[in-house]
Parts: sequence; structure tokens; C-alpha cells
Amino acid sequence: MLVDYIWLPLNSVIAGFLLSQTGYLFISYNNIFEIIKNAPIVSLGFVILIAINLLVAYFQLSILFIGARHLLYHEKRTLIEYSRKVFRESLAFMKKMTISKALFIFLFVAMLFPFIRKIFKIYYFK
Repeated sequence: MLVDYIWLPLNSVIAGFLLSQTGYLFISYNNIFEIIKNAPIVSLGFVILIAINLLVAYFQLSILFIGARHLLYHEKRTLIEYSRKVFRESLAFMKKMTISKALFIFLFVAMLFPFIRKIFKIYYFK
């Protein structure tokens, strides 16, 4: 929920601001090298924004997997106790993140994205 109401609008504002600094309306294969050459600071901003988005996706998937694992434990807990435990373990999981784990999650999401898009009727790319 925080991602939907806080991160996505903030991400859009930041990306829009960075894009406005380039002088282009969008980034494509045709203008990516011009943007890198003419606006290296803005390019660095885009790389940082992409990295933050990958971390947010990594954190969300860790919450999903850890939450699903805890549902299988059949422990009696209140919703608040369950949420706190899952959130704490997700933060601990983030602290133990390695390049190989992040690469696995990235490839996992990239592989599932076309299927998820069809299931949830998300049409970002037509």
C-alpha cells in the first residue's frame, strides 16, 4: 500500500523531473546514448532511480515469500503480530542481500512479468 500511494507517485515525479532535464519526451534506443553523452548527471540519476526501484521490488518480493512461508506455520498470532514478524524478517533479509540474490529476483520478475501482465490485465507495453 505504501508503494502504491507514496513510492509510485514520487517515482513518477522524480523520473519526470529527470526526463525534463534531458530535453526529450521519452527515453528510447535512439536517444539513450545522446542522453548519456550530454547529461551524465541526469543519466546517473536514472541509474540510481532504477537501482532504488529494483530494491523496492526485491523488498516486496521478500515480503511476499516470507509472508507465504509464515502462513504455512499454523501459529496462532494476531494480524499485527504476523505483520510485524514478516516486516522484521523482510528487513533482515534485505540486510543480507547479495548480488546473486538480487540478480535472481530480477530475473524471476523479468521472466514472470509477461504472465503477470496478462493475468492482471496490465498493459504497460502494447
